Amino acid sequence: MEWCEIRVIFYADRDTRNKLSQVVNALAKNELGQLPPFIGRWSNRYADIVWSDSEEVLYYKVREKPNLEELISLADFYRCAFECTYKLPNSNGFNRVMYKDGILSDHTETNLLQDSTEIKVIDIDGNEKTITDLDRAISLTAEFMQYRHLDGSFSALDEKIRRYWADLNAKLNAIKNHRKNY
Repeated sequence: MEWCEIRVIFYADRDTRNKLSQVVNALAKNELGQLPPFIGRWSNRYADIVWSDSEEVLYYKVREKPNLEELISLADFYRCAFECTYKLPNSNGFNRVMYKDGILSDHTETNLLQDSTEIKVIDIDGNEKTITDLDRAISLTAEFMQYRHLDGSFSALDEKIRRYWADLNAKLNAIKNHRKNY
């Protein structure tokens, strides 16, 4: 039996992402008492469960095919959206599905990701961005995170803008790291 390699980005506020990281870490340690009841039965089917704190991305393996129903249950429980990129056993490409507002993109909307010059990323506001130069985009988002107004009265706006670029930077770095591993 082969393994399906999966990467999940949850689109949620920081508090919800922190809760999700705690759930994933408890699942990885097999500490079932701390998990929502419906998650307890998952632990026997998962392997290599890792929540990357720096990227705020979940990585794991599951037997044969993605466990989309379980991810939907988790997203519904925490009232968030997710993007799941997965590599099927014996496949060279990557597939991607999106889940938002109770709707999972169907197979006709699933994009096969190859070593392409174009990458699609969903920003913190739920908008799709097309990236044509991953390294340059990572560099620019890192630079944009540092920008601030000289006038301190814009600090709330500056923080919102910094969060936007930090989120995009983390997602792009996750894609780059994911590509390195495959």
